[in-house]
Amino acid sequence: MKKVNQKKGVKNEGKKQKNPKISEEDKKRNRIGWTILIIFGVLLVVVLLYVGIMKEESRFIYRGIVFEKTYEGKIAFYTGVVPVILDNSKIVYIARDFRNDPRELEKISIYTFLGTIDFLINQKVYISTPSDLALCDGDSALALFENARFFTRIGLELKPAYADKSYAKENNLTYANCETHKNNTVILLRQAEKTEIMQINENCYEIRFKDCEVLKAVERFNLAIMRQIVNPNIVIKE
Repeated sequence: MKKVNQKKGVKNEGKKQKNPKISEEDKKRNRIGWTILIIFGVLLVVVLLYVGIMKEESRFIYRGIVFEKTYEGKIAFYTGVVPVILDNSKIVYIARDFRNDPRELEKISIYTFLGTIDFLINQKVYISTPSDLALCDGDSALALFENARFFTRIGLELKPAYADKSYAKENNLTYANCETHKNNTVILLRQAEKTEIMQINENCYEIRFKDCEVLKAVERFNLAIMRQIVNPNIVIKE
C-alpha cells in the first residue's frame, strides 16, 4: 500500500509541474494577441478620426449654402449647391464651382438700392465687358464662362456685349452700358481702384475689379445671387 501511495504521489506531482508550463505559454500567447489587437484598434481609430476630420473640413455650410471643397491636382474648387424652382414647379439643384473660398469672397462689398440683386423677368441679361479684358490672362475667360453657365442654369438668357462703343462698332458687336438698354438687366464689368459691386440704376449693376480681380468679383456677384435663391427675403449687407 505504501508503494502504491508513493507512486500516486509521484504521478500527481508530475501533473502539477506540467500544468504551470502550459498555462505560462498560453498567457504569453494571449498577451501577444491582445497587444496586436490593441495596436490594430488604435490605428483603426486614428484612421477613422483622420478621415472624419478631413471629410468634415471639406464640406461646410455657409450662408445657408452647402459647399464641398475638392481638388483637381493642386487646384481647389468650392462647389456650392442651391435648389431652383423651374417654370413647371419642378425643383432642381444647381451647382456652381468657385475657385475662391466663399467665406473670403464676402469681404468684397456690394452696394444695392434695396439690398437685393434683381433681374427683369423674361428679358435678356447683357454682360458688357471692356475691350481689354483679355489682358487679365485666363481669369477673365474663366470668370465669364462660369458666370454664363451659372446664369443659364438658373434660367437667365445671357447676351455678351462690350462697353467700348468704338470697339463694338468696328467689330460689329453689341454695345451696352447702364443707359443703352433700359428694358434689360445690364451687368457692366470695368477696371476700378477697388474691387466691389455697385448698383447704378434700377436694372444695371457694375462689377468693379482692381488688379485683374475679375474672377473674384464675378464669383462674389454669383454668390450673392445664390444666397437670394436659398433665402428670397435676404438683404445683402455691405
